[in-house]
Amino acid sequence: MGGLRGLMPFAYAFKKAALAGSKWSTFIAEATHGPYSHVECWVQGPQNQAVCYSSREGTGVARATIDLTDPMWVIWPIPTTPEQDMQILWFCKGAEGKAYDYLDLLVAAGGRGVHKPWARICSEFCTEVGQKCLGILTSEDCWAVSPNRMATILNNVPS
Repeated sequence: MGGLRGLMPFAYAFKKAALAGSKWSTFIAEATHGPYSHVECWVQGPQNQAVCYSSREGTGVARATIDLTDPMWVIWPIPTTPEQDMQILWFCKGAEGKAYDYLDLLVAAGGRGVHKPWARICSEFCTEVGQKCLGILTSEDCWAVSPNRMATILNNVPS
C-alpha cells in the first residue's frame, strides 16, 4: 500500500464549503445538498504540499500542489497497491486538459443536462479515478455525482 507516497495511501480530499470562504463554494454545497463544494485526488507528496488532480473552474483537469493541512480539507484515505498508484497517476496525466463542465453541476444537483465527454466537474473526474483505477464507485454515472454524493457513497466503501 502507498507506493508513490511512502506510507500515505491514495486519498480523496473534500473541501468544506463553509470554511472555503467563497460564494461559489457555498452555492455548490447548497445546490448539491451537503457540506462539500469540491474534491481532489491526492496522488503524491506530503499533506502540506500535496500533489493533487481534479477539475477546477478556469483550468479544467490539471495538477495542483495544495496545502491539505488547512482545516477546510477533509481527507479520505483509500488503500492502494503500487500498481494502482501508477494507474492513478497515468490516468490523471492522461486526463489533463479536459475542460471544466459548469453545466454538469446542475445535473449533479439533480437537474437535467447533456453530458459532454470532453469536460468534467471535480467529482466526476474523481469518481472516474475510483471506477477506472480502483474498482470503486462503479454503480454511479460519474457525470451525475456531486462532491456530496461521492462522500456519501464512500461512507459505504469497505476500507
